[in-house]
Amino acid sequence: MKDKKRWRVWYENFKSPDIQERFEELKVKVQNKTISREEYAEYQNMQKVMNNLPKVDNLIEFIDRLEEELEVYKGEYITRENKANSISLEDLEKEMNLNIQKQDEFIAKRKEINKKIAASTDKEEIAALQMQKEDIDQELSKLRFQADKNNQEFAKIKNEKPQSQQSNNKLSRYSNEELRTKCFQISSMKSKCDMVATNLMKGLSIDSIQVKLEGWKDKKFTAKDPLPLTRAEKLKAKQDKKQESEKSNVLKEEIQKENNKTEGDKSDSDITTKLPVEVSDFEKEFPRLAKRFPNMKDNLIGKTLLRAKKFFRTDNSEEVKQQDSKQEDSKNETTEVNQKKKQNELFRDYLKYDVLEVAQKGVEQVREERIAQKREEAKKAQEAKNKSDDQTR
Repeated sequence: MKDKKRWRVWYENFKSPDIQERFEELKVKVQNKTISREEYAEYQNMQKVMNNLPKVDNLIEFIDRLEEELEVYKGEYITRENKANSISLEDLEKEMNLNIQKQDEFIAKRKEINKKIAASTDKEEIAALQMQKEDIDQELSKLRFQADKNNQEFAKIKNEKPQSQQSNNKLSRYSNEELRTKCFQISSMKSKCDMVATNLMKGLSIDSIQVKLEGWKDKKFTAKDPLPLTRAEKLKAKQDKKQESEKSNVLKEEIQKENNKTEGDKSDSDITTKLPVEVSDFEKEFPRLAKRFPNMKDNLIGKTLLRAKKFFRTDNSEEVKQQDSKQEDSKNETTEVNQKKKQNELFRDYLKYDVLEVAQKGVEQVREERIAQKREEAKKAQEAKNKSDDQTR
């Protein structure tokens, strides 16, 4: 509730059955002339907002259309940026060859260490050699994990269908900077809709809001500003923040429990029996590393090593690969269809629409009137041209 726009909270409240029922109750009292002075003042305030609810409905639809446009424009901009920054096939091949070369070098070193371990009888020397071997295994796991990522990227690049020049032709006319500008213009239009909706939910009239709009200034942005967030991105950021907070709380609780346990062990030092300690997956897979680096199981390197080991152990059968491929194809087809639907809604000059006009008439009616106006203008222009041609003959 806290992160939701204020006017949306008010809107939902006025749409609720309780408020609607209260308004009808006051309305009946007005008709029967049994309403008190306080109730009549309440009724008048409620009536102003109730009369504005259809206008807010229209703005919500308009905001949804703007949000769809923002997603498409922003998606195109990010796609272009990623493509410009993506690694070339030639560079990827070099990286893959270097990876294989490094793996061969580590494997050769490990063979040498195995020979030394087999030939040695000195426990300290064997322990030191085992540590070296674990370090090599760690490096090999990282290299193999990276090799798998490179192979997937290589296959993806090789299988990519060349984009036709007609694809995204509606967006191709815009430069990257123009796309970015569009994103901020759409975001500014959404802010304008929020302002109008807020005042409508306060019961203000269109004329009163018009005065406020005359002083409206679009938010300026500089080249250093990031792209405005879409609704989906804001929701994800909120969820990520919540998850991070929950993880932090869990960690604090675990630390507190561990501290309490330590204090208990000190006070009950005469107790020799202890409950079995839970061993993490990382400690099971890399016992020596876990002993040397107790915190590695919680950091990025430890998690990467664990994922890599599990990956190479998994039986990736051909049937599973085919199933995953089918699911991915189906997902891509669905995405492509949704993208085309969104693009069909684009380029209706939403940024040229008057927000108050949309609130009063709705998006579709404004669109139809604009089309009719353009047709009439084109018709008059053609008639004027024909008349001019007749006069010159």
